[in-house]
Amino acid sequence: ARFLRTYPDSANAQAARVNMEDVEQRLAMLVFRQAEFYDSMHPPRTQSSLIAHRDFVRRFPSSELVENARIRVAELEKQNENDSTQK
Repeated sequence: ARFLRTYPDSANAQAARVNMEDVEQRLAMLVFRQAEFYDSMHPPRTQSSLIAHRDFVRRFPSSELVENARIRVAELEKQNENDSTQK
């Protein structure tokens, strides 16, 4: 990012943008998998999963996985509501 701010018209600027986008996509996948990990624990860590999925949506709003994360947030929020009313 600093390179692009300093040298926006460099011959290497386009390659830098492509590399940054690749890194951003990889980071998004890593954060999404971390959020899913909480669901795979036994017993599932629903609060941790909810926090992680919300964080994913906030940090990566343009990711191709953001809709999956939003759906999971909605499911977990509904589950929390149901758990609250049953107590």
